[in-house]
Amino acid sequence: MKITQAVVNNIKREIGSINVESGGIIGSSGGIINTFVFDRKGDKGEYIPNTFYLNTILEEWSDTGIVFEGIIHSHMRNRFLSFSDKEYADAICRVNNIDQLYMLIYVLEERQIFAYRYICGLSNTNSEASVYKESIIIEV
Repeated sequence: MKITQAVVNNIKREIGSINVESGGIIGSSGGIINTFVFDRKGDKGEYIPNTFYLNTILEEWSDTGIVFEGIIHSHMRNRFLSFSDKEYADAICRVNNIDQLYMLIYVLEERQIFAYRYICGLSNTNSEASVYKESIIIEV
């Protein structure tokens, strides 16, 4: 997964500045993740996106050629996708009629991003979803 240094810095500044579950969405142009929108909604228990706000951002992105690539949210210590994270990824796939997305975790204690490619299960074929750890390549 290719991502710009500016986006990494923005994620660390925004998500890393608060000790609660928080997150946002990521987008790309030309195959490189170069856009991040922080969702200021957060809770100590779990990140619940402000879908009204984020959907307006997605509409703006579609008008400007930015491709929705996935979501990022924070965990205090856990580097891996939780069961709830995977359920939410499935819901995003169904609602948006997409077959894959990136799920990024920003681990607050480590101040580090971990990336996963989530391949959505297809309900019409009863196929299971798959999760793959992704290397992060920072583009300057």
